[in-house]
Amino acid sequence: MVTMMSKDSIDFPSKSIKPPNKKNIKYDKFTESELKSARKQLDAEVEELEKSHGIFSYKDYESTFIRCTEDLIYFPHLKKFSLMSLKSEADKTRALQFQYESVKSDLDKQAKKSKNIVNHLQVYLGGYQKVTADKERNIHELQKQIAEARIELSVFKSLKEKEEKSIPLRLEALKSQVEKQRTEENQLQIRFANLVNRKNQLLEQRQPIIPTQ
Repeated sequence: MVTMMSKDSIDFPSKSIKPPNKKNIKYDKFTESELKSARKQLDAEVEELEKSHGIFSYKDYESTFIRCTEDLIYFPHLKKFSLMSLKSEADKTRALQFQYESVKSDLDKQAKKSKNIVNHLQVYLGGYQKVTADKERNIHELQKQIAEARIELSVFKSLKEKEEKSIPLRLEALKSQVEKQRTEENQLQIRFANLVNRKNQLLEQRQPIIPTQ
C-alpha cells in the first residue's frame, strides 16, 4: 500500500507536498497488455463472487471497508497489520500502546519543528508585529475618540432641540416683561408729571402777597 501511494505521489505530484525520492521507491512496471489481462481476471473473479455471494452495492463495500479500516491496527510484536477483533486483550493492549507512542513521538517531533518555525517567524515578523500592535492601539484610541464625539454630538443635538423649543417661550416671556416695564414707566411718568404740577401749585399758593403803595 505504501509503495502504491509513493508511486502515485511520483506520477501525480501535488504542489503542497514534496514527492518522495524515486531512487528509494522500487515497484514493478506493467505493460498495457498485462494490465488488460489483469483487468479481465478481476472481472471474472468479481463475476464468480457475485454468483456465490450475491451482488453488493457500493455502500455495502464502503461500510465493510470502513469497519475493516477501523478494526485494522499494527501489532509490533507480530510485525504486521491485523484485525483487532481477532486478537487477544494482551495483543490489543500492545498494539494500542505502540500506536499511542507512535502518535506521541510524531507529535513531539512536530512540536519541535513548530517551535523552531515559530521562533524564526517571531524574528522575521517581530517588526511587523510591533507596527501592527501600534496601529491597533491607534485604531482603538481613534474608535474611543469617535465614540466620545458621537456621545457629545448626541448631547449637543438634544440641547439644541430643547433650546429651539424654549426660544419662543423665552421671547414671549421677555416681551411680556418689556410690556409690563413700559406700562409701569408710563404710569410713573404720569405720576411724576402730576406731582410736579401739584408742587408748582403749592408753591404758587405759598408766595406772599406784596401790598401796593
